[in-house]
Amino acid sequence: YTVTLTLTNEAGKTSTARSTVTVQSAGRQSIYVSNEGSDSNSGTSSSAPIKSFSKAASKVAGKSNIEILFKGGETFTTSAAMLIYGQNVVVGSYGSGRATIKYTGPKNYTSVIWLGANAGGQDTVRDLIMDSSYTSVSDAQGMPQAVGISGVGDTVINCEFLNLDYAVNLSAGPSGVLIEGNTAPLRTGLREYFVWSQGND
Repeated sequence: YTVTLTLTNEAGKTSTARSTVTVQSAGRQSIYVSNEGSDSNSGTSSSAPIKSFSKAASKVAGKSNIEILFKGGETFTTSAAMLIYGQNVVVGSYGSGRATIKYTGPKNYTSVIWLGANAGGQDTVRDLIMDSSYTSVSDAQGMPQAVGISGVGDTVINCEFLNLDYAVNLSAGPSGVLIEGNTAPLRTGLREYFVWSQGND
């Protein structure tokens, strides 16, 4: 791409500068997840997706440069967290609409998606609906937290948060987090804060 900047002063004199910007490939391997898939598939094609959240979590464990894409409009249940300690990792949706990740495990304050430190960072959670099976307003103690972050330069964007404790928990002290374009539409959905903010810019 060529970016052109033209400045005009009060006397009408102009000056123009141009710069070329090269956008490199994201360099990530894509893993597709669909209710119509099979965990015996490789998941590297939308025509041969894997099926479960747990299999997707195993695919990303300890890896960098990978994206886990859940099929939009479908719901995927989990009773355990997806632990991400790599770099340049994306967890999101593909196809039409947003996929729903629904936690059905015990109430123990689990972060359903954990973006960890230890050389991890610059990871993204995007275009997901995060929910749990705990829909009663009496459910409070131990509710799951959608996204926990302790890395550097992570992003949570365009997600919807429903029956959860925190939407995003930054109590582990991450650095340079971007949280943008997210919603929590239920008046009694989040039992505590949308964001527990603690860390460095």
